Amino acid sequence: MGDNRANWPGDVSEAVGRADVPMVSVDDSCHTLSHEQVARRAGPVKPQMVVLIHYKIPGLNPDWITL
Repeated sequence: MGDNRANWPGDVSEAVGRADVPMVSVDDSCHTLSHEQVARRAGPVKPQMVVLIHYKIPGLNPDWITL
């Protein structure tokens, strides 16, 4: 699921169909999807699990990154 698109058009949801393991960027900083937006978006695709991506790793990412 894309970084900044919480509200897919209906035709995109239809094209995606069911996704067993969607990978979703999440961070609650308004840069990527919030946890609430992920829950709303992933629900209709009925995934087996959701893999959250984009992590802030101390010493690897700059301090200004909000992931």
